[in-house]
Amino acid sequence: MILEDTHVLVVEDNAQTTRLIRMMLMDMQVAHVITTVDGVEAQEVLDAGEERIDVILCDWRMPRMTGIELLKKVRKSHPAIPFMMVTANADVDSGRQWLYRQAFFTPSTQEKTCCPDRPALIQSPPLVRSSTWKVQGGHIMTVDLTYLAWSAALCIVMWMPHVTARALKWGPAVAAGYPDDPPPVAKWITLAARAHANMVENMGAFTALVLVAHVGGMANETTALGAMLFFWAKLVHAIVHSLGIPWIRTMAFFVAWIGMVMIFLRIIGWL
Repeated sequence: MILEDTHVLVVEDNAQTTRLIRMMLMDMQVAHVITTVDGVEAQEVLDAGEERIDVILCDWRMPRMTGIELLKKVRKSHPAIPFMMVTANADVDSGRQWLYRQAFFTPSTQEKTCCPDRPALIQSPPLVRSSTWKVQGGHIMTVDLTYLAWSAALCIVMWMPHVTARALKWGPAVAAGYPDDPPPVAKWITLAARAHANMVENMGAFTALVLVAHVGGMANETTALGAMLFFWAKLVHAIVHSLGIPWIRTMAFFVAWIGMVMIFLRIIGWL
């Protein structure tokens, strides 16, 4: 395959995003991937000339040198290298018009003659605005949606311990009915039922926030972190609540709430 011999330069300051981009490229059979943390380091790689670079995948916002600044330099020093901007930020209009005309390739004389008013981007690959991605069995899925799926799975299985314990304690007939005076059960069974109820209550708001961020194109590292905090905090909450550990239970609940607040603040543009 052609992609197997393609050398890709990834310019990204977020280590997690870099790993996910590498996973996606590996899934596309791209074997040669060079990673850099910012535009300055990427420029040094290009100037050294020790590696052949066929394509550049670059983040929009980075310290020391932004993606646009690197793009301008690359267009002067290496105009033939295709340059693709990858960003989770929706507010990139400041450089969009210049990017439309310069980012992917410099139109040839024939293209300028036949289509003088057509922006270069129309004849080139579209601008890629990516949130944080994971590759799942050949399919691409955001981290936010992945943690939403795992949170749903956690909610689905949380009923099993306390319902099974009641059935074993009372017998199937009593457990399946509505006893007026149910026999007492172990304290952990009651606490596990409360933890499950709390998860059910929180899943509605969490699901809505993740889906709004995803559909609205606002999912990024912040929403991914919020979704991750929610899932792991609710997992800890389910365990410690069932064991009757008060302070850790409260802290876990608060961390899950923080995760949802982070996603909400990203949706309204405060993060």
